[in-house]
Amino acid sequence: MSEIFSQILREASERHEFVLNKLVQDVQELNKQNVNLEKLSGKMESLESALHVSSIKAGSIEAEQRQLRIAIDGLKQELSKPLPHEHHHYIPKVLWIAAGLLLALSVVLACWYNTGQKLNDLRASDIKYRFLHLQHDKALLLWIYKADSLLQARPDSMRDAVSAKEQEQQRRRGLLEEAVRKEADAEELRRRANE
Repeated sequence: MSEIFSQILREASERHEFVLNKLVQDVQELNKQNVNLEKLSGKMESLESALHVSSIKAGSIEAEQRQLRIAIDGLKQELSKPLPHEHHHYIPKVLWIAAGLLLALSVVLACWYNTGQKLNDLRASDIKYRFLHLQHDKALLLWIYKADSLLQARPDSMRDAVSAKEQEQQRRRGLLEEAVRKEADAEELRRRANE
């Protein structure tokens, strides 16, 4: 930056020298021609005062340069200090959106899979029903027609009746298994008693 100011001062002084040289030539010509010496001396005085003012301005420019250097040194010291920083861990909104979409996709795929399984079960039941219909057993056909008419007339009561019968069968099966187990235990105890 001081080079710029030095160059500006140099150019200004060269301009002033050029102007002074021209004035000197003018003075010489005026001396030769002996024309209006008083005008020439007035011009020289005004030029000298302008030169004096410009030299004063050059001094103030140098003072400003010194102040700028001091300010730049202060800024360099501030920049060399380490900046305190905190680490913030956050998940961008895009990741939250992606996770939500993945969850929604998982739910949709699970529902779709379950629907397919139910459809396969219904198809299997339909094939079993049609197979039973094709049998030529009259008693079986009467039972199928009776079950169809009951299901169409009262689907809720038939569902409840089927559930109750299944539970009763399960209870009987459990009792039968328990009786068999107790008989086996009793047989084991008899064998031990006979020994």
